Amino acid sequence: MTEQPGKPAFGMSKNSPERPKVVAWGPSEGQPNRPIIEALRAVGIDCWVSSRREPANNFEVSCMAADSDRARDVILGVDDGATILTRGR
Repeated sequence: MTEQPGKPAFGMSKNSPERPKVVAWGPSEGQPNRPIIEALRAVGIDCWVSSRREPANNFEVSCMAADSDRARDVILGVDDGATILTRGR
């Protein structure tokens, strides 16, 4: 199949919308993730308990690039010792 000018190949859009990034976080040692998750959900940021075994109480946050600073500020406002485990998925 040949690509026609102005039309993407195979029916795929070249201008796909931004996809949210998923970032895994861990609270400070011995701290629960519940207060952080509640605070994130209160401001409309999608998050959930992670399936990772280590560290305990880790969680994942899904948001667009424009909301990542706000998500970080909420997390660190609740637990200033929380750390990022992985970025982007």
